[in-house]
Amino acid sequence: ALTKEEAQDVLQRVLAAGDGVIAAEGRRVVYPSDELFLQAGWEIPDGSFYDDYPQYENGVGMLSMLREEFESLLDDICQPSAPRRVTGVTGAAAYPTIAALFEKVQRRCEGRLEAQLVKIENSFFGPSMTVAGLVTGQDIISGLKGIDVGDALLIPSVMLRYERDRFLDDVTVEELAQAVGAPVVIFEPDAAGMIKALVSNSD
Repeated sequence: ALTKEEAQDVLQRVLAAGDGVIAAEGRRVVYPSDELFLQAGWEIPDGSFYDDYPQYENGVGMLSMLREEFESLLDDICQPSAPRRVTGVTGAAAYPTIAALFEKVQRRCEGRLEAQLVKIENSFFGPSMTVAGLVTGQDIISGLKGIDVGDALLIPSVMLRYERDRFLDDVTVEELAQAVGAPVVIFEPDAAGMIKALVSNSD
């Protein structure tokens, strides 16, 4: 993995190359990965940076699009039908972005929703593995030790195997629910899926 300084150096070079292409072609063409911005400690750019997201399928601009979609849905969020306290988990890389989105929903549902997000360190594959898709069940259990998760534990579907019944370390969803003492809610890692998981009382 790159150090913060190395990531900043690479990012500056890629951005400079993209700026040069804009001058010649009218669009950036060269887009740094989301992970590179996160490793450098730099803010993920707004959607205009990515033109029409030509590299979205490769994970480039996903966090920016998630923020855009979130903003477009905020005004339509329905309050939970009953007061609700939930906990979500994510990897270290996306934590700042996802935490900000959790906070926005909590403010929108003030008084009826408490939502905390816990950053899970990856012990199973090593601390350099910071993406949510490589977070394991045992690391979630370890990371939540001593934490009251509330009414539900929210898990993005990318953490689970294809069948969605277990994590990469073979810990099952049921075992995780027993370990944390709360239902586990699996959600699609897009804006609509995350908001539904946060505000829906049907766990």
